[in-house]
Amino acid sequence: MTNGGYTLVDLGGCDLTKETTQTISGLFNRMKEAIKTGKPLIATNAVWGANSNAPLTPIAFFAQEWSSTLIVGTASILNITVDNTDVVTITKLTS
Repeated sequence: MTNGGYTLVDLGGCDLTKETTQTISGLFNRMKEAIKTGKPLIATNAVWGANSNAPLTPIAFFAQEWSSTLIVGTASILNITVDNTDVVTITKLTS
């Protein structure tokens, strides 16, 4: 079976440098639906900290629905968790 292409996931302005939690309305459900496609995931509409007004290219990432209340994604050196209340936590995978 062929499942070509990719799926875009709108991160809703998520700041990938933020060290505190942030709430991105609807992100849990968008991620859940994207995972169901079985296609590679491309994140759009993310921002990068103090330079958030500058365009940021789309980002390839992978994700898994760990439970009915948690989705975990990884992009480069970032671990991105989204819970079912749309709370996002970003953790660097390097020190």
